[in-house]
Amino acid sequence: MNTLHDLNIKNAKVNITDREALECTIKERVEAAYYRSIDQTINFPWRIPSKRLRGTIQHKSR
Repeated sequence: MNTLHDLNIKNAKVNITDREALECTIKERVEAAYYRSIDQTINFPWRIPSKRLRGTIQHKSR
């Protein structure tokens, strides 16, 4: 899994039950589990969406 490589995890046992979740959802859940496991609660290194995705995200103003 590329996510484990990106997080520099070399030795881990990961059990994922995929109930038709999108790959990006599984990736984010793995990252969240990792950060919880090391008690990191601030300064998350979230990636900025690519230019291709930025234009598709629209927020409704109230």
